Amino acid sequence: VFLFTSDKYEGNLIDSPEGRLEWIPNDKLTEINLWDGDKIFLPWLFEDKFFSAKFSYINGDFVDYSVVFY
Repeated sequence: VFLFTSDKYEGNLIDSPEGRLEWIPNDKLTEINLWDGDKIFLPWLFEDKFFSAKFSYINGDFVDYSVVFY
């Protein structure tokens, strides 16, 4: 998974086979249905550093993660 952030955008969102796309305000991100690993890395997106992480799940249950910050 690659994640990108943006300060602004133009144009229209187009639905994909993976689901309906939607821009979510930053202060509302914790209110949506997230994987457990997402709750861990979400704050990292607002820090000014690049990271690479691996999140492990077994049968859909979160078990571990590792991260390297650059």
